[in-house]
Amino acid sequence: MLTLERTIGSSSSSSVLLELIRGKHAPAGILLGEGDAILALGSLVARELGWHPVPMVLVRPEELAGLPDGAVARILSEGVVEVD
Repeated sequence: MLTLERTIGSSSSSSVLLELIRGKHAPAGILLGEGDAILALGSLVARELGWHPVPMVLVRPEELAGLPDGAVARILSEGVVEVD
């Protein structure tokens, strides 16, 4: 699981994510402190190409900061984040 408090605006983030998905090196999911439509576009394009998209969930920054390093997290189908 990749957690990002914020992204630093790059229009190439969608293509980088798409390449990671294609190469089967993408994170299992992404937790974002702020929304990023460009990053999400890479996952949407992957879905359209028949590849496994990376789920993304918008999480309050204080909740992201509270996640311990190495914690096991899952994004459930309802968009709920479960942390062990």
